[in-house]
Amino acid sequence: MHFAKAFAAATFAFLALGLAGCGVGMEGSYLLDKGEMKKKAETEIAKLPEAQQAEGKAALQVIDRLEMTFDFQSGGALTVQATTPGLTPDAPSKIEQKNGTWQAVGETIEFTIEGKSHKCTKGQGQLTCTSDNKNDPTLVLVKGG
Repeated sequence: MHFAKAFAAATFAFLALGLAGCGVGMEGSYLLDKGEMKKKAETEIAKLPEAQQAEGKAALQVIDRLEMTFDFQSGGALTVQATTPGLTPDAPSKIEQKNGTWQAVGETIEFTIEGKSHKCTKGQGQLTCTSDNKNDPTLVLVKGG
């Protein structure tokens, strides 16, 4: 292969791989991974004093009924739609939509909604997102359809 063509091909491959790690192709809908969320919550509940574990286990049932969709749009816009169950089985669910922004920063995705910042690391088919607030749960998101 001619040197110039080889160099061009190598440069293209390098840029493509580099951009892929920087959020290109990241756009789309991501859903809350309830199974992973419950695993993480169970680990945290096990660390609580025994008297608080029952309350933590009740929160696991809420995760089953929680629905969240994160729509990462090109240009850095983010829309999150959440359906949160009522605190009792008779209470109606609450549907909310919030808007924010996102950007790729190195190997992470950072997003902000209503002044709250989150950093996400890419894993095998998922994003694991933590908040600046240590009391917020870790979010695990998977690419939706």
